[in-house]
Amino acid sequence: MHARILSLFQPGRFRLFLALVVLVSHTSRFDLGSWAVYTFFNLSGFWIYRMWEEKYARTSAPALVFYASRLWRILPVFWLVNLASIWALAERWDPIFNGDKSRHWGWPAALAANVLLLGYANLPYYQGALRPAWSLDVEFQFYLVFPLLLYLCTRGPGARAWRVLLVGAALAGLVAFLWPTRVGPLHLADYTAFFLIGAAAARTHWKPGTGVAAASLWAVAGCVALCWCFPGWRLLFQNDKHGATELFTHYKRIAEVVLALVSAPLAIATVHNPSGATDRKLGELTFILYLVHWPIMMVHAHFFEEVPPLQRIPSIVVAWAAVAAATWMVFAYVDQPIERWRRRWVARRLVTG
Repeated sequence: MHARILSLFQPGRFRLFLALVVLVSHTSRFDLGSWAVYTFFNLSGFWIYRMWEEKYARTSAPALVFYASRLWRILPVFWLVNLASIWALAERWDPIFNGDKSRHWGWPAALAANVLLLGYANLPYYQGALRPAWSLDVEFQFYLVFPLLLYLCTRGPGARAWRVLLVGAALAGLVAFLWPTRVGPLHLADYTAFFLIGAAAARTHWKPGTGVAAASLWAVAGCVALCWCFPGWRLLFQNDKHGATELFTHYKRIAEVVLALVSAPLAIATVHNPSGATDRKLGELTFILYLVHWPIMMVHAHFFEEVPPLQRIPSIVVAWAAVAAATWMVFAYVDQPIERWRRRWVARRLVTG
């Protein structure tokens, strides 16, 4: 039975499920959005390592091709949806740039973050309207350091010492992230442990057994279900705006990190399941859905945020339909033409023979 259930978690389907968890978190009381993002980081570590070994390492200039390819993959859709989010924010709070000036960035730096992503996670809301893109900033930081870390930890002198140092730094970053008082801005160090789990799984060709993956699945599902049954614990998986105190917000961060670590075997197991053309397309839609839903739900919140939850259901259904339609349009008419161009560009730089 476990094998049959786990076979449903194909790579593309699972990534789409994670994006839908984020969508649900932004449209309801239930919130596992951070867990979904941490799991995305886990999968990203796996796929980046595998793509490097199977593709980028075989190009004439691996690091340069890797950087160009990753930026090419992310930035066009980010630019488009970021502009839509700026418009949605302007519609909701006019004028757009009147916000909390205590976190104000200088406009040259803010503009650079809106174009190149670096630093976007720490922009105040009125300077970085596409809030889900904070994770793209962290992803891009991982891309920047990945070639160097890979060399140091696998091919450079003292590789074993570098691996120990990297694991220690990742654990220290995770502890700092879980500390009650946030230390500094959001950056890669907070999340390195998730990327490393995925990269290590790819390097060691780790394929979790059925029993391990099933235990991972049921442990996460059981924990969430159990907490939801008790009103006092339910705040661990609810949006902050529904009554969570500062202390519970801290506990919530710990809970979602623990869930992401527990679900790591399940996430890694999904990448080894068969994936056909339809599943791969679902996986490619995930990135677009993850971004596109935000400006649409911002507009929805502008008109319906004060409506009682049950009365808001029809408008949420319409908003979700708009998200699905917008996701497909961006995928078909923006993302895929650019993606075909990018893949041809990378293929021409492969070294043959």
